[in-house]
Amino acid sequence: YATIGTSTFLRNNGIKSLGLFRISEGRPNALDLIEENHVQWIVNTPYSGTTPKVDEIKMRASAVAKGIPLTTTFSGFKAAVRGLLEMKRNPKVEIGSLQDYHKSAPKIKIPKLI
Repeated sequence: YATIGTSTFLRNNGIKSLGLFRISEGRPNALDLIEENHVQWIVNTPYSGTTPKVDEIKMRASAVAKGIPLTTTFSGFKAAVRGLLEMKRNPKVEIGSLQDYHKSAPKIKIPKLI
């Protein structure tokens, strides 16, 4: 699923997708799919403007409420999928937040230059 413009772009490049309205433009939209449990992951690339921001906030809030992962870049999505594949390949891999990593990372003293 993708917004109509993104869906058109994907189809023109050989990727099948179903077009949806932006949340502020009508239905069916992402909120409908989230509510109906048809979404397992959201890739929401930010778009400028007030109305898209309101749509993003609504979609993110709905995703968080339903426990649906959301990334804001395709590179972030790709990295997340790689991590999931690595966890499948090596079940001993542990996950944690970046904040947790920095709490336990070795402390390095950086010398003053002058």
